Amino acid sequence: MCCHPLRRPPPLLPLSVEQEKQRCLLPTTPAVVLAMAQQMPPASEKFIERLPQYFPTSCKQCEVQTDVFFRCFETHAVMMDDHDVKTAKTSLQHCQPELRAYMDCMEKYLVAKNKPWWKVW
Repeated sequence: MCCHPLRRPPPLLPLSVEQEKQRCLLPTTPAVVLAMAQQMPPASEKFIERLPQYFPTSCKQCEVQTDVFFRCFETHAVMMDDHDVKTAKTSLQHCQPELRAYMDCMEKYLVAKNKPWWKVW
């Protein structure tokens, strides 16, 4: 059946919320998808601006947290040119939860490692 030039098209049906989300999604890169999936830290937690002094150290107990943080950091810390110093700093904004997990695990490990031997028993 052909549409008559004077005939109006049928009214659009309202889309469900899920259909609207799907309609509005744009093709994205894995880094953008990862960044969109991350939650911002609560306001009570201070933003970590610098990497810890033990970075990039890892230990067997913290292998999972280290891998997750390193993957996130490598994804977001791609330098635009040889003189780019902002990318590394802004990449920490994207990886705050992973950085906190890495730091918590490594600090627990370092405290246990540096405990005096006579207090171990």
